[in-house]
Amino acid sequence: MIDKARVHGDRICQQCKGLCHEKAWRQQIGRRKSYWCDETCLRRHLNEGLRESCREVGCSNWREIEYDDEDYREMRDEFYEPVAVIAP
Repeated sequence: MIDKARVHGDRICQQCKGLCHEKAWRQQIGRRKSYWCDETCLRRHLNEGLRESCREVGCSNWREIEYDDEDYREMRDEFYEPVAVIAP
């Protein structure tokens, strides 16, 4: 089990704009201002970023591109950390 950081206060999911909870994720680097309420929203966020990058360089099939499970886990573990958001 991964030790989770605990954050007190309301945090808004960058993907769905809902409130984050005890199964949230946040950026591991920098000022840690971006939060996602669960892995589904985090994965959606990462896939949208990948599609946008592919579209910008001119890939013809950019709409179908997604991270596979292994690449997603590597990206998640390197740049994001689980966090428990404790609402007041």
